[in-house]
Amino acid sequence: MAVYLGNELVLANGVGGTSLANGHASTHAKGGSDELAPADIGAAEEVHTHTEYALKPVSMVVELPLDGWVVGTYSCTQAISVDGMRSGKYAIVGPVPKDWDEYVGANVHCAVQGYNSLTFLADKKPATDLQVNVLIWG
Repeated sequence: MAVYLGNELVLANGVGGTSLANGHASTHAKGGSDELAPADIGAAEEVHTHTEYALKPVSMVVELPLDGWVVGTYSCTQAISVDGMRSGKYAIVGPVPKDWDEYVGANVHCAVQGYNSLTFLADKKPATDLQVNVLIWG
């Protein structure tokens, strides 16, 4: 099969049963007539890492002070400042081990991510200050 661009022959693949893509790709492979390295087309090298551009997760422990809860009719809320938090980032939150029982007993959970903030909801006001592990990435 031949491929023309206007009157110019740009690809001739005379091997029956092979595809143009396979014939063309072999010219760019290692040892081919028009060898290309991955970097020549903007691709990563075969052996590479993502450490140079991947965002690293950030972890911290934040406090939910007992006097910071706003008690409503059906639930309690508390908004805290968390540097680096954004609504579009991923966050994993959970109590430090010593606060597990109180956190779970009050059904505390993170409900809203905002700009440098997290908002927590609870079914009832916890009886103590709570420390919460926060992992942010993205």
